[in-house]
Amino acid sequence: MERSGYTSIHPTPWRRCLQRGQGVFVASAVLLLLCGLLTGRALPQSTVLSNAQSLLTQHQPQQAIDLLLQHRHEVGDLQLRLALASAYTLLPDIENARKEFDQAIQLAPDRAETHRQYGRALMILADPAAARTELERAIVLDPSNGDSLYDLALLYARESQFASAATLLERATKLTKDRHSLFRNYTTVGQMYLLIRNWTAAREAFNHALALDRNALPDLVGLGTALVGLDLSSDAIPVLSKAVLLGPNDASAWEQLGRAESKGGDCQASAAAYSHTSSLEPGDRSLLNHLMQALRACGRKEEAAEVALRLKTIVDSEVALGVAGFDLQKINAEAMKMEQVGNYPAAEQNYRKLTTLDPDNPIFHRNLGLVLCRQSKWSEGLPELKRALLLDPDDVTSQRSIVAAESVVNAMHRNP
Repeated sequence: MERSGYTSIHPTPWRRCLQRGQGVFVASAVLLLLCGLLTGRALPQSTVLSNAQSLLTQHQPQQAIDLLLQHRHEVGDLQLRLALASAYTLLPDIENARKEFDQAIQLAPDRAETHRQYGRALMILADPAAARTELERAIVLDPSNGDSLYDLALLYARESQFASAATLLERATKLTKDRHSLFRNYTTVGQMYLLIRNWTAAREAFNHALALDRNALPDLVGLGTALVGLDLSSDAIPVLSKAVLLGPNDASAWEQLGRAESKGGDCQASAAAYSHTSSLEPGDRSLLNHLMQALRACGRKEEAAEVALRLKTIVDSEVALGVAGFDLQKINAEAMKMEQVGNYPAAEQNYRKLTTLDPDNPIFHRNLGLVLCRQSKWSEGLPELKRALLLDPDDVTSQRSIVAAESVVNAMHRNP
């Protein structure tokens, strides 16, 4: 099955799909670490709040909470509630996050930014219906704020309603004056159009983004993908050539370049691009298949046979998994579904099954650790996160999650 340059556009081989959990609360919660989200853009920021924000950016939410509670009288009540809510969301401590946001709403029921922050937190805390309510309330209170529309678009995208997300992003873009936000909007709407294969609209969006930053790698890859989709390979090749020059380790850029060269009829260039991509993602069956086809088209039969052998080895290993492979896929899909609706105990049970069936998969250990932390089972979650990091030392999510979890466990030991 041919994949697009954006890994979320087309289904990928099942093994990679298994490595994409929904339990990455730290990665998502980083959205709340921005100054405007922590304290409210229209409110002055105290030294206490600045220090709390610094702790949050270091993934030490429990220390930030301790600091805020210790110096609560030095901070305005609304600011305190929002700051605590953000810290509790980062842990995550769902009950206390909701409590603090609810009190903030009571203090400023007509303040759009407060509803927006609550909506973003609810997205992270896996309550999309409530998140939609808060974001829609923010839009009603301040219809000229494109950021609330952008956040609502992200919620639609999370629910795979990409066309609706694109419509909201177009509205947000018309309201946006800030250059950084405008660039962000164009990039995101371009991605939405790729997802629904509206190549013409995607090309336009990425061109707008590149007008603001001509060397933006994701937008170059996105533009190249759209041009390939439009069968404009001759236009796509220079765009994607620039992308691989800027991002020599970007597998998506190399893969799209391989596709463009193949459609343009240059099998040698296509084979070279696919070969490089395959070196970056050596276990990808789709890439090996494309490489094999390109080599055959050039008459390089011996090299194609070698690739075919590598491909057969991977396929044989997947077949050898038999029912277990399908079981893993099924259980993982169920776990992800349970997380999305906030049923963390059920997700925990599924991830425990996965770590038993595939004990050397770091993603399963990481997601089990994260879902345990979501339930305040810090002492159980921390060893799983550490196991995940041991299996995959480069996993930034596990690294950050361990820091956050350790901050809570250490606080529990200090205050038994």
